[in-house]
Order: sequence, then C-alpha cells, then structure tokens
Amino acid sequence: MAELARATIAKVSVVVGGSLYYPDAMSEQDVARFRAQADECRQLAERAVNPLDKEAWLRLAGEWIKLAQNAEGGPRKEKE
Repeated sequence: MAELARATIAKVSVVVGGSLYYPDAMSEQDVARFRAQADECRQLAERAVNPLDKEAWLRLAGEWIKLAQNAEGGPRKEKE
C-alpha cells in the first residue's frame, strides 16, 4: 500500500533561497515541454498587436525558460 501511495505523488517544486528546487529530478520530456511553452509564448508575442500583451507574452516565455533551466539543474546560456 505504501508503494502505491508513493507512486501517485505528483512532482512538486519548492522555493529554497529564492530558487526553485525540484525534490525529484525532472525528465527531459519536462524540459522539452517547458521550452515548447516558451516558444509558443514567443510566437504569441510576435503576433500581439498591443505592446502590453507582447511584453506579457515575452515575460511568460522567460519564466518558462527559467523553469527549463532549473529542471536541467541550473542556468545555462540560450543558443542564439
């Protein structure tokens, strides 16, 4: 019974010292999903007519990138 309960626990993130900490390692699929979300936000920013909307989409893209970097184990430079 304890094994079943352990298997159903969702992955959670915790803020420790201002940085996200993932108790369980995130998978490459998670990182890819975060980066895909960032790309989608960038595309929506390109199509935005209102400058405030564009700024908001770009801010969201940045947050998805931070999540991906934290899930990978730390910040890294984006490929240009």
